Amino acid sequence: HSIEQILQYLQCALCLGLLYVLLLATITVLWVKLRERDQLQTSYSNLTVEIDHMYYISAVKKSWSESRQDCREKRADLVTINSKEEQFISKTLGSLSAWIGLTDSEREGTWKWVDGTALTTNGEPNSHAGDEDCVMLNDGKWADYPCSSYFIWICEDKTFK
Repeated sequence: HSIEQILQYLQCALCLGLLYVLLLATITVLWVKLRERDQLQTSYSNLTVEIDHMYYISAVKKSWSESRQDCREKRADLVTINSKEEQFISKTLGSLSAWIGLTDSEREGTWKWVDGTALTTNGEPNSHAGDEDCVMLNDGKWADYPCSSYFIWICEDKTFK
């Protein structure tokens, strides 16, 4: 073979080598990007599952105690609204009325959440009618009602807190 042919073979080999390196780099970058995307998708899926299971709003109506029992069967309890951030629940409900985890059934006028903490706000619930020992949420406001009334309810899964 002549020197010109050998140089042509070397140029061809060099071009093929460069193409191989570019192809390998492209495959590596794509693999890394796909892996990042999969990790983001997994994180998003986990977040979605967490959010979906943090609160449960029933579709049927029951009394306060039946509602609480349903929550407990779901390894949760009626919602306790103990921060301004949790007030978003009232926006989710709109004009629907729903039981929340607040009652004065142990001692009239002493309002406690189902987790045992005392209510620290004034106004409603107010116990004016006497037999209104359980609290429901409607249009962003709390109101005490007889526990035997039928409303939908909101469960809160405490394991995510």
